[in-house]
Amino acid sequence: MKPILQEGRDAIREILDQHQRPDRRLKAFLQHTDLLKALKEYQEKLRAFVEAGRPAEFRRARALARAVERARRVASELSGKEVQGWLDEMAAIEKHREIVERWASFYQNMQPLLKRYQAAYESQHRARHEAYAQVKAELDGLGIPTGSLSDRLCEGPVGWSLDGLTCTTCGTALETLYYQIQSAPQERSRLAAQHAPPPGESADAPKFEILRLYDVIKTRDISTAEDLEAAVSELRKAVRAALEAGKRVVLG
Repeated sequence: MKPILQEGRDAIREILDQHQRPDRRLKAFLQHTDLLKALKEYQEKLRAFVEAGRPAEFRRARALARAVERARRVASELSGKEVQGWLDEMAAIEKHREIVERWASFYQNMQPLLKRYQAAYESQHRARHEAYAQVKAELDGLGIPTGSLSDRLCEGPVGWSLDGLTCTTCGTALETLYYQIQSAPQERSRLAAQHAPPPGESADAPKFEILRLYDVIKTRDISTAEDLEAAVSELRKAVRAALEAGKRVVLG
């Protein structure tokens, strides 16, 4: 709460408490004239602020700042000094309780921050669609159902939620988009493994084989060209064995 509101309330109470002594009430009023004048001016500014819908915009700005802070670890577009400057200026205005008086400055920092955030979001949104479109194509080629991927195949363009922070279709947070992109290979392997029949059912043997790189490549420490060739050779050997058995290979 702005200090002048608290001070003004206390002054008004002091004046009203003198209801049995008009002379003391007048004296109390005169003592607080400057404060009451300042209070009235601030109330006019506050009324205009509220009537213009600024409180809702301020709440969206705070949500934006929190979203940016969460996403900075996974979106390089949000990690620069310029973004930090916008955040710092907004935080300083809020800390000093000057949102009403310095709204124009606050808004001038909020708008480019929102645009930068949305650009980062759209980039990750496209990247997720591309990653999972590839996964879907590969699994479709193997005859594996991909219905569970539908929420990750949101193509865009992004339609923004009311706060401007997420896609209205998929509702995915920016940092979640990043982690979903990173997990696309694991999701492909998981669906392939679910579709594969139990061991021993040779008549219905799958037409593909899942090769997990950690299991196939035994060379762990690669520091020379020879080490690299050894790792590639191990992978090549495992893949060739699957191909010779008439199977497609899915790397997990």
